[in-house]
Amino acid sequence: MVDMHIHTNNSDGSYSTKEIIEMLKLLRIELFSITDHDNIDSCKEIENLDLGNMNYIPGVEFSSINGTYNCHILGYNIDYNNKDLLEECKTIENRRKEKIKIIINYLKNEKNIYLTQEEISRILNKKGTIGRYDICKILMEKGYGAKPIVYDNYLTNIEGVTTHRSNIETITSVIKKANGVAILAHPKEIEDTYNVNIEDIIKDFIDKGIQGIEAYNTIHTLNEVRRYLQLAKKYNLLITGGSDFHGASHPERKIGRTTMYKVKLNSSNIKLH
Repeated sequence: MVDMHIHTNNSDGSYSTKEIIEMLKLLRIELFSITDHDNIDSCKEIENLDLGNMNYIPGVEFSSINGTYNCHILGYNIDYNNKDLLEECKTIENRRKEKIKIIINYLKNEKNIYLTQEEISRILNKKGTIGRYDICKILMEKGYGAKPIVYDNYLTNIEGVTTHRSNIETITSVIKKANGVAILAHPKEIEDTYNVNIEDIIKDFIDKGIQGIEAYNTIHTLNEVRRYLQLAKKYNLLITGGSDFHGASHPERKIGRTTMYKVKLNSSNIKLH
């Protein structure tokens, strides 16, 4: 079996790199990649872990934007010690922290919601990537409602908040400088968010450096997988897939499985070269 899209607590997952490796061993995974958001800490941690008989591809998932489309770009086979790649990770980390500070000030000044210094420090100094969800969890603890309510009432449409994302040309260039390949992650997310068909915009993504598409993902139906595979064939794109496993924040996603019907992948489904 194959799982090319997994998150650890180095970004927004629930489990450590070591715990993920043990899960994969129990599932007898043949090939895997850990693709944490905007950082490569897991790549370094894996250097000191026993992978058994599993094959491992170093990976990352970058936050990006293409015009009006927020998107995620997976980088595989990366040299995770590459200077340009490390600098990009640091740039996005700094933007995330500035974004959090602006939101905290907004909550205080506009919503009369005060976070304690301990709570602020907990967010800004946490392990892994930080984002609005870290504030959301604290607001839920304070009794401001469930996740959708908190996001709708307190964490959206905030004036002055700039994106932490880099444009797609920057991200694909960084991945290639690190000798990796750039893959468009979970295209269904773009389709649902912006009410578009990926077929109508994929050429622009390719022109800006995308080399492949994540055809298999937990949020994709089998019919959608077929569409994305046809698209990959039409444009000679690389093909990847994975569970997009996070743990507690997305309990419906099962490690080692992909598509909404929890289909297992094997290496014959993947085209990385």
